Amino acid sequence: MYQFKVITHPTSDTRQPSLLLITDNKRYLFGSIPEGSQRALNQQKLKVSKLSTIFLTGDLNWERVGGLAGLILTISDQGSKYLNIVNGSGILDYAISSWRNFVFRFGMNITTKIQKTGESLKEEAINVKTINLKGSSNTGTFDEQSQQKLKRLVQNMFPTSAPKQQQDDVNSSRKYVHIKLPDVTKNKISTCYEIQFDPTRGKFQVEKAKQLNITNKRFYGLLASGKEVELEDGRIVKPADVLSESRIFQKVLVIDIPSNEFLQSAYETNWGDNVGLIFHFLADEVEPFSESYMKFIESFGPDCRHHISHPRYCPDSIVFEGSALMTLKLKCLLINQFNIQSSSEAQSLLPENISENIKLCLKGQSFEIVSTTKGIPNQINITESGESGAFDWNSLLENEVVPLNLDLKHKRDQILDESSVSSKSIKAGLPLIDQVETITLGTGSALPSKYRNVSSSLVRIPYESEEGVGYRSVLLDAGENTLGTIKRTLGPENLEFYFKELKLVYLSHLHADHHLGIISILKEWYKFNHNNDQPLYLVTPWQYSHFVNEWFNVEGDKSILDRITYISCENFLVGKERNEVEQIDFEDFEIGTEMDFVSATKSPKRDINAILSLYRGVGIKKLATCRAIHCAWAYSCSITFKTSQHGDIEGPNTFKVSYSGDTRPNLYSFSNGIGKASDLLIHEATLENSKEEEAKLKRHCTINEAIDVSNNMKAKKLILTHFSQRYPKFPEISNNIVVQSDYCYAFDGMIVKYDQISEQVKVIEEMKKIFENEINDDDD
Repeated sequence: MYQFKVITHPTSDTRQPSLLLITDNKRYLFGSIPEGSQRALNQQKLKVSKLSTIFLTGDLNWERVGGLAGLILTISDQGSKYLNIVNGSGILDYAISSWRNFVFRFGMNITTKIQKTGESLKEEAINVKTINLKGSSNTGTFDEQSQQKLKRLVQNMFPTSAPKQQQDDVNSSRKYVHIKLPDVTKNKISTCYEIQFDPTRGKFQVEKAKQLNITNKRFYGLLASGKEVELEDGRIVKPADVLSESRIFQKVLVIDIPSNEFLQSAYETNWGDNVGLIFHFLADEVEPFSESYMKFIESFGPDCRHHISHPRYCPDSIVFEGSALMTLKLKCLLINQFNIQSSSEAQSLLPENISENIKLCLKGQSFEIVSTTKGIPNQINITESGESGAFDWNSLLENEVVPLNLDLKHKRDQILDESSVSSKSIKAGLPLIDQVETITLGTGSALPSKYRNVSSSLVRIPYESEEGVGYRSVLLDAGENTLGTIKRTLGPENLEFYFKELKLVYLSHLHADHHLGIISILKEWYKFNHNNDQPLYLVTPWQYSHFVNEWFNVEGDKSILDRITYISCENFLVGKERNEVEQIDFEDFEIGTEMDFVSATKSPKRDINAILSLYRGVGIKKLATCRAIHCAWAYSCSITFKTSQHGDIEGPNTFKVSYSGDTRPNLYSFSNGIGKASDLLIHEATLENSKEEEAKLKRHCTINEAIDVSNNMKAKKLILTHFSQRYPKFPEISNNIVVQSDYCYAFDGMIVKYDQISEQVKVIEEMKKIFENEINDDDD
């Protein structure tokens, strides 16, 4: 008996489908690993410590594998020693090696397998055969030598020979990190799989053993385990002589069709016979109930079960239910600082006349496959998920909030009002500075958890110009699935508005929990801005631009690169600049030299034109960075925005926001340097006050250390964020020192105006009631 569990279906939270196959001793993932996959597994209380192989379906792009890098880091930290990653695309090693500036772990053997149609991978109790569908045009990717070089780069990202305690950071002085990957033409392949389970031996039949005069009971066990025996009289007895007929399993197919151009290949493929269950992963443009696709489904016979994952037919249901419930509870106390999360029913309903063997594939479903005898279909026990798009907020309020006996100031209909508390326009008569809006999209550290996503904050600053008054925004870091949080918090229907006002993405350092969501943000920004001439500014450590350029090679469409203006954080540094490492041409890279040390000899180029364009385009008076005390190439920043085109350096027409990134307390360069007298400080507060030694070891701050930075800075307002996932809902706030400014603790999805930051403190005791029964929750 084997079990499939549906981890994700296409939603705002998780954009692609995935399955977990559970056998006695191992776990296998099939499908995509979209951003949010780790949180989806946490939500369903599924562990990945036994994960053996990831079978990636479809083609390779960020929408499908955006959660893979983070998942690899997590399972490595959980002690896994090996992992296979399978796909049919020749650019699999290229895609993974593009992460080399920020993904590195000792003690885990990653094996990539690029499989052609018909090639199989034999695992414990299963055999998985690859079937690659071809698009309308196909080209080659790399010659054998280049492919071996790319595999070597992947191996250097995951060395197995060194002690595990040295696994924290990429060593940027190693040669392999700085090898420039070649341009690549993406091959149009969509990978699918045929899964065949090993038959199970029949049951031992005592009566047959007695008929053969087998009296030695020791022989019973040997025969039952599949071994033949020699009796005392010399006769040979085989297992088949005393066992019932073997139990078998029909094949399971995972068919992924990412666009209509793969349909003809799917129709022409020989999928074999004796197929009992098919998972269809279909793109939005592929119509599953067209005449041609229905004929394709019918070709597998009336006994085959079909489960379809499709963006239009699956509901946009909330995946992270625990996080949504926490948002509701917080909204009950701070009604103007949280939105009811957006969700919706499916855009299209299943046709009424379809066969009973055609159903949707929805998260939470479980498929238990029971063995059978030859000629009889497998029994498949399906546990339905009960998924629907409409989240029953009223019932949640009644069952989860009312029993808490909170001192609520608002009526039920006001709390459940789905109108957004985020402003789309500037209110006349109110000071512009009071209308600065901060949306904390991710407030956890290290890895996504059930209740807190990883780091990201969107700051929206009003700006008065000759065209009128409106917002422009800056995104401070963007951990994995930042886009999913934006969709849930602000609503899919509002995305165009917010992405058209996004002008700047700032990345503080190269740790994965701070930027694995940036590629999705770039793609979404381009979707709404490709028809205008506005650039998007990326201020990042210099290495990050290499990754972005290489990844859009993987995507197969590099047109967005013409619209991105990169500026290195080093260009704004107050302090001594460091040299960069010159990239090494791929052709000059020889296998065996990739771990050589290289020197930083390239002087950072200060692109004055790009900086001036940034200042003019975003309405910035000054941007400054300083070294963060965390890892190599980590920065804290201060940005002085104009609120009027006539803004002075610091005065009534400017707004200064400072962001710590990850750092130890930095009183000299940050609080008494570039950040002095900030209007708003957003500072990491990873650990509770009793964990100061751990904070020093991990180069983070305790809450008190963050408060001390704010006090020394004389910041007018303070938002504390980036809490350890050991505090899944509410940070430990005992023994705090006095905060000499208005302040609040950040929660995912919090939308707080500048003049509202002090309101949270007034309800802090009521907030403790919300979390007191779950404060020690260890589900992360």
